[in-house]
Amino acid sequence: MLSRIEFIQWLRTKVPARNWSQVWWLSSLSMVLMLPIASPMLLLLGLLGWNGAPFAMQGLMLASVLGGVAIGSVVLLCIEAAGLPAKEVHRAKWLARLALIGPVLELLVAFWLAGRSR
Repeated sequence: MLSRIEFIQWLRTKVPARNWSQVWWLSSLSMVLMLPIASPMLLLLGLLGWNGAPFAMQGLMLASVLGGVAIGSVVLLCIEAAGLPAKEVHRAKWLARLALIGPVLELLVAFWLAGRSR
């Protein structure tokens, strides 16, 4: 198993230096925005007649929740050792926290709204 420092060194070999700070906040942001952006597209595909849309929606919900927990946790655990300026560390931490709870809250609101419409 990799330690934090080994993980960051491995990640530095894969990510160009000019994109190093972006990796930390874009990964969390992608998990937060996955559900609100992709679910309307899947609903539209379902309206257009794609029979696999409900299964894809279930997969999207599962991927957003599990991915948010995984990526948010990794960012929160490793961001201090990433060697970023304090402002970027602060932004990445807030986005990682949002990635941890954001998809779950989005699903709870969606289920609450669906229950109210019946």
